[in-house]
Amino acid sequence: MATRKTTAKPRPSAKATPKQAPATKAAAAKTSAAATRSAASKPKAKPAPNMAERMEGLQGWMAEIERKQERMTRFGTAAAILAVLLAGGALALGVINQQNTSSKDDVDELTSQVNELGASLKSDTEEQLKTIGGRIDAVEQQLKTIQQTQTTQTQEIATLKSQSATAGAAKGATADGLDIQPGVSPPVPDATP
Repeated sequence: MATRKTTAKPRPSAKATPKQAPATKAAAAKTSAAATRSAASKPKAKPAPNMAERMEGLQGWMAEIERKQERMTRFGTAAAILAVLLAGGALALGVINQQNTSSKDDVDELTSQVNELGASLKSDTEEQLKTIGGRIDAVEQQLKTIQQTQTTQTQEIATLKSQSATAGAAKGATADGLDIQPGVSPPVPDATP
């Protein structure tokens, strides 16, 4: 087999240097056109990394992470402070509520005091009702006595009137020169008719 020798072709440059001859310029233009065709068919190689740009990108990314972390720290701190304040408030309310609560013994004591008060009121009320009932009975008895006395006096007056009328009619008596007639009231002296 025949070996083929390949010679390295010089890379054509887009710009011709002033040292090149005009004949080489034409050849360079031909080779430049061929190189652009072959370059279009070949994949382009990545450019060399620029370290300064990469560092700036990383610094920007780190700054963004730091801002997020700072924001999360602020929210976390605020939430922790709020939790501590709420826990303190709940503890204070619990202590206050514990001091204000009454125990079963307190309730039993108050219940016994209310029962004693009710019993004493009941006995006092019963005594007062008995006393008032006794007074009412005494007043009713006095009223009956007065009514009996009035009835007796009315009967006595009626009896006396009838006795005086019958006695006066029978005797025809005059008192101080006046005629007394039964059923007629005597005239009052010094009275004008």
